[in-house]
Amino acid sequence: SLGFPLFEPLIPSAKSSASSDNETWHLAGRGAKATATLTNEGIVVHKGSVCSKDFTPSAQGAYFEKRREKMIADGILKATEQGFVFLEDYRFRSPSGAAAVMSGRHANGWIDWKNSEGKTLKEVKRSKD
Repeated sequence: SLGFPLFEPLIPSAKSSASSDNETWHLAGRGAKATATLTNEGIVVHKGSVCSKDFTPSAQGAYFEKRREKMIADGILKATEQGFVFLEDYRFRSPSGAAAVMSGRHANGWIDWKNSEGKTLKEVKRSKD
């Protein structure tokens, strides 16, 4: 497998030290409603999360619009009346990339992803440093 973790779960178990954060993170807006888990390898958006139906005019043609199109073609996302639904857990390298694909706009994932208390990733990371 050339060093790729093909058979490792995207979200490590709570007992694993590979997970940097066991919290569930939430993103909502522009029709998107998602949950995710932060790992050392990125942020894993959970199966069943919903992306917005469209992109803002300023985001059309951006890298993350093309990425979403590829995810649809690869069967990771499925079109529904609510938006595009994740058919499986999916790892993004960065919280901002995930937030942009989810909300269909330019996004700062360190501010857009929030925990159950409403604190941003940035606030929680700052408090841990």
